[in-house]
Formats: sequence, C-alpha cells, structure tokens
Amino acid sequence: MVVDSQISITLTSVSQSVKFEIVTNRGTYPVTLEPSMGILVRASALSPDEFAALEKKLGGMNESSDTFVLKDVESVSGITQKVLSFCYVSTVNADVENGKFNFSGKTQIEDVPLLISVNVDRSSGKTTLSVRSENTVLNSRLLKELKKELV
Repeated sequence: MVVDSQISITLTSVSQSVKFEIVTNRGTYPVTLEPSMGILVRASALSPDEFAALEKKLGGMNESSDTFVLKDVESVSGITQKVLSFCYVSTVNADVENGKFNFSGKTQIEDVPLLISVNVDRSSGKTTLSVRSENTVLNSRLLKELKKELV
C-alpha cells in the first residue's frame, strides 16, 4: 500500500535547518532540510533611484561583499541569468557593456529589502559582489552561495 502525504514547512530562521523523522512500518528515517539561501528571497521591483537610495542606507554593517576574478570574462552576459536562476529577485539594472548589475528583493522571513550588486571590470575580470539587507546572517550566507554560482 502506498500512502502519499504532503508537508508544509514555514521557515523562520536563515541559520537553522529543518529536522524531522519519517516513520514507516519499515523503520524510522531522519530527514534534514537545509534550504538554499536563494529561496529565502522574493522579488520586489525598485527603480534605479530607489535602489541607489536604499544602497546608501544599507551600507556598513548591513553589507556583505567579496571580490573575485571571473574565470571567463565573456560570461559577463550570463550574470543576470545566473542571479535570477539562483534567487527570486527583480532586475534593476543589467549593463553588460559596463559590467554593472543590480537586483532587488525582500527577505521572505522579515520582509525587509535586499539588494544585490555585481560589478565586473571587463578588462581584468575582477568582480565585486555585494549583498545588502538588515539580516546580516542572510547577507553573508547568500553572498557565499551566490559567489559559487558566479565563479
């Protein structure tokens, strides 16, 4: 006999995984769900001016950033698709020619603004990735995972 069941989980923290057990007549199976940071963000459209104003407000402790070199500078044209495939955000600006990309969203848990900036020096491939929001734990984890997607 096959029994289908559904479970709905509400995530309340970016730093804790969901743990539970599935119990059947054949045994008990522990399950741990570690959500991707990208699913903890939802799209929220901003104009370039609104993005710039929030970017100034969310600097300092509300910003996580890293610098790395893109292996293939020609892959700059795919940055927008990589970011949008990784997390559900809105594109504010995608200037492939100048290597400047800005994305906006809101955190699922706290419903606070989240900004992502990618700046690529087309001549050297040097790339700066920045994530800004009031949730510093989400910022650092999202930065780490998003960097893996872009490198």
